[in-house]
Amino acid sequence: MTKGQFGTIDTTPSGRYRARYMYHGVRGSKTFPTHGAAGEWLRKQEKAIGLGSWVSPREQRKQDKARKALTVGKWVVECVERRDIRETTRATYMRTITNRILDPLPPGDRVEDITRLKDIPAAELTKQDVYRWYDAIKRVYPDTHEQNIKAYKHLKSAYIEAVDRDMVEVNPVRIPNATKRRAKPAPCLPTKEELFAILEHMPDRYKLFTVLLLFHGLRIGEAIALEVDDVLTVQDIKSGGRYKIQIRQNMQRMAPKDGVPGHLLLEPTKTAAGMRIIDFLPLFNPVLERHMQRFVDSSSVVVRMDEKFGGGSRKVQLLTTTDSGGPVWDTSYRQIFDAAKRAAGIPEDRRITPHSGRRFLATQLAESGASIKTAGALMGDSDTDTILNVYMQVDENRKAAAMEGLNAHLVGGA
Repeated sequence: MTKGQFGTIDTTPSGRYRARYMYHGVRGSKTFPTHGAAGEWLRKQEKAIGLGSWVSPREQRKQDKARKALTVGKWVVECVERRDIRETTRATYMRTITNRILDPLPPGDRVEDITRLKDIPAAELTKQDVYRWYDAIKRVYPDTHEQNIKAYKHLKSAYIEAVDRDMVEVNPVRIPNATKRRAKPAPCLPTKEELFAILEHMPDRYKLFTVLLLFHGLRIGEAIALEVDDVLTVQDIKSGGRYKIQIRQNMQRMAPKDGVPGHLLLEPTKTAAGMRIIDFLPLFNPVLERHMQRFVDSSSVVVRMDEKFGGGSRKVQLLTTTDSGGPVWDTSYRQIFDAAKRAAGIPEDRRITPHSGRRFLATQLAESGASIKTAGALMGDSDTDTILNVYMQVDENRKAAAMEGLNAHLVGGA
């Protein structure tokens, strides 16, 4: 038996080391594989007594049990639910967490290095556990690098909070270069011929919807949320009837949660800049007018409302609906869009999506002499860096034309 200033350490018949102490009539004891570990535990108990943070062995066992019950999966969810973010943003975060941690998508649902993570006690997660999980999701989901990075960031964020709350001493989610992004191919800048070809092959019911995305730069959620009253008629003596489109809300797809099935949620626009009124291009007036005549009636649909809109639900008369009269789901529209793209003979490597209209519009506005702020106002984006660096691209034909113009100028001045 070894005696010290606080407590004692002796050897058990199995060869382990038992540390014991007595404090206010309460005996505490614990066995360890080494003498040093036993001594360190006694020093921690003594320090806790001095700081007034000591808890009895019985209470410690309760805390240990509760700590083991709080798993990595539960802790990550708790952290996301505590954050002060929009419900639609929370739903997006939870979709990533579910697909990579809580209920991994096939084939990851059969890979132990992925599935085991959620059940590890939160306070016992090690760096090796994190490496096993992250190496596995990179191997199993090689084509979704961005989603893998996002899942890693959610896990790391949860453990930053765990350190702040003294649940763990060191953040185990520390993999060098884990969030390093791969070089992406240059985004596709569609030509007007490609966009018109897609429009031609769209079903009549979705032609106006497509015009708003591809030629007016609406986000898909903004187009889904448009109501009939958002089409504004402007009388102009010189040019006759003109139209404006009012964008004031967004429709977000929500994943199933807590027994509530997946649904669409009507919410405010992405940012304050998203609320805007834009001129509708007269070229497409016939498309709008045919749509209003053929596909708009007095019927309405019931949609769920975001808390910022008062929650609950209300009836709305949507500008574009499905054949059955329901709201358009972005997933269904993307399938229709891809079918029209194939029918138009556009190659697969031309990665044109419903979002490509924003890139087309920004570039065309810039080449027409519009300022970045003007482009941002029309597109509902106040971040000029995003407009300049994400949406605006250089038309290769314009580069050649610019140099030809310069050459003609120089020749003329020679």
